[in-house]
Amino acid sequence: MTSVLVGNFARLCSGRLLWAFVALSLPGTLRADALDKELLAKADDVVRFLKANGYKDVGVLKFRTQLPGQAASFVTGALNVNMAERLENALILRVSKDDKIRVLHDPGQVIAAERAHLNYLRSEDRKKMFALTYPMAWGTERAKADVFLTGFVKLDVHPSTRKRSVDVTLLALGRDKKPHEILSFKPQIDSSLLSDLGVSRRSSARSALADFDDGPNGNGGATDKPNKPQEDTNPSQTPGDSRIELIVRVGDKDFKPTPDASNSSREKLEGFDAAKKNVTFLVRNTTKEPLGIVLKLNGWNSLDKEEKEVALCRMWVLQPDVQYGIAGFHVGKQGEPDFEFTPFVTVDGKEFEAMGTKFKSPGQIQLAVFESKQTTGPGPGPGPGPGPGPDNGSANLKVSLRGLSSAATFRDRSKFTFEQLKDKIAQQTGIKNKPPVDLKARAKARSMGIAFDDTPPSNQKLEMKEFPNPRQVEDRIIQYWSPSSSTK
Repeated sequence: MTSVLVGNFARLCSGRLLWAFVALSLPGTLRADALDKELLAKADDVVRFLKANGYKDVGVLKFRTQLPGQAASFVTGALNVNMAERLENALILRVSKDDKIRVLHDPGQVIAAERAHLNYLRSEDRKKMFALTYPMAWGTERAKADVFLTGFVKLDVHPSTRKRSVDVTLLALGRDKKPHEILSFKPQIDSSLLSDLGVSRRSSARSALADFDDGPNGNGGATDKPNKPQEDTNPSQTPGDSRIELIVRVGDKDFKPTPDASNSSREKLEGFDAAKKNVTFLVRNTTKEPLGIVLKLNGWNSLDKEEKEVALCRMWVLQPDVQYGIAGFHVGKQGEPDFEFTPFVTVDGKEFEAMGTKFKSPGQIQLAVFESKQTTGPGPGPGPGPGPGPDNGSANLKVSLRGLSSAATFRDRSKFTFEQLKDKIAQQTGIKNKPPVDLKARAKARSMGIAFDDTPPSNQKLEMKEFPNPRQVEDRIIQYWSPSSSTK
């Protein structure tokens, strides 16, 4: 019998014609729609992702869209291009000078000028894109991209109710990393969004990453097989070189992950065979500086059961050479020490297989490790989390983030500094140049920590600690269960 780790479930029109209209519109005539507001609200998380991964120069490429019953396409309608413009402008509004992130302007135009028919779905073409230089969104400098952002917008129609829904997925294309998902959201559908998308027919499922060719054995974007984000897209290392010592205590027995011979980028955890046993993850920081960790079980963060990209999750902060115990999910309000504790327990493999659809990554432990350039205060604590935060201005957005590039005000960007361009966009869109969200403040003190002692885990006290400027340095994937293992 194989046993599996789980948490107790206590709660748990044509594009060409549309673009002709946009190009002829006077600046300020396009009203902000629900998609603009949602995208601006999500831009804070995108900035946090860029900072956590050390990306400095970022460009936004044309989005793909998919209508019901049709294949994904770059030319469905106006949305393919104006989504890139919206995201570029949203990033300019949300980035602060201290972030040291520079936004490139319309890299797609530079790529098109090469007349080489480069397509970011193909890995070889992406290498060529990273070799080009692109203009900054302000000033006269040019730079190569550290990362490209793009996305996938999919319209579905429910077969029985005929109710429409739209899924927006934002993707990162790193220089030496496979394309992977940053975040996704469902914007409210309005007439503006439907107009930019075009006419729908019948529904068809597709993954946002389905068409990417990730190497010489890829298919050039011709497959219909979903290519889900791979967990090895973040920094990885040989298990023995990890900064975090990890022991999994099942009942009164301890287990350590071992290298997986079938997959050098992963580890495996084997040997425990008792169901209904409590599980504690014993973690120790082996370095001389505080580290932040995100510990996910079956795709759920042990803090708040988040399913986001690890760079966007809250984290535990570990002081050097102290062993801590994480014995369950801790769900609470950000900024407050109170939480609801749900213990980790083992279940029979067949029982777990039956409930596997509840999880994003069944049978998987993920341990992401972060360093901080600045740390304050002693003791354990958990790292940054997006949280509600202050109003980021999206509610005040009056004019759309799309169409601004065609306005005479923004055609000559060489005369603007970063702050001047940011102010102009804020004024043009009706945000009235509200002070930007202090991302440094939000990236501090969103931390919780547990000292491992003889006190029952549910009685342990959490402290909120600062962990500014987190940068991911490791990503360990440990497989402890697969569908075939439940039959052994």
